[in-house]
Amino acid sequence: MNLHNFEEMIFPHILDRGWDYYEEERIEKIEQLDPGLFWAEVMGRTLYDVHVQLIGSEIISLDCNCPYADGKICKHEVAVLYYIRDAEWWKEGPASSLTMQAVQWMAKMERPALEAFLLEMLRKHAVVRDAFWERQGD
Repeated sequence: MNLHNFEEMIFPHILDRGWDYYEEERIEKIEQLDPGLFWAEVMGRTLYDVHVQLIGSEIISLDCNCPYADGKICKHEVAVLYYIRDAEWWKEGPASSLTMQAVQWMAKMERPALEAFLLEMLRKHAVVRDAFWERQGD
């Protein structure tokens, strides 16, 4: 089973609930601990820990501490698989906890608030401003 075909291996009702959890942004936190090793917190009835191990796109192991996941794939694991598959940041290697928190914070911000924050940083910090203008040529 891999990130590109896991839907074929999981019961449809579990896929649907996992997709709902992903869409409802119930993944409270996710970190790449090592290349291919992920830990996430997913909000269900309570906060559940999910661990995913990949080699490339191949899913090596899944683990969740919810009662349903005892030997079965659960909706919390599916939500994390959708998140990992759709995200790009993890392909570059482990990110610092601070970087991940910033990414999660920005994902929750409304666009006008994010733009206002960026403009404030550009106005206050020459280094940020210079880096911003350098990237415009990319």
